[in-house]
Amino acid sequence: MGTIVRIISAAGLLFATVSAADSKHQINRNVKSGEATYISDNFNCKGGAVSAAISTPPAHGTAKVVVVTEAVSSRKLKTSGFLSCEGKVTKIYYIQYKSNAGYKGKDVIGVRWSGSNKEFNYKVNVK
Repeated sequence: MGTIVRIISAAGLLFATVSAADSKHQINRNVKSGEATYISDNFNCKGGAVSAAISTPPAHGTAKVVVVTEAVSSRKLKTSGFLSCEGKVTKIYYIQYKSNAGYKGKDVIGVRWSGSNKEFNYKVNVK
């Protein structure tokens, strides 16, 4: 009976590990060393609230949320799903990353977007 309990406990730990991994999304970006670069954006021209928070700061640079009010371009619409938003002026939330001067290698920024219980990990390849 003790063996069965250990197997069930082990299965529970494995399930918890898999669930934690499933709650994150990985997004890869390439950036130039020392240059401030927008690595992601989000908006909702339909009136829904959008916000972002840096949940895990990068180890080799800085990241911040930048909010800009501008017209939505057709380039942004390709990934947003809001096809009727083209040309509408709205707040766009950008994630800006800048590596430390001279740093080259990998970095990771964790971001939580509003409306999502998931953390988005932006894996940055600094060149």
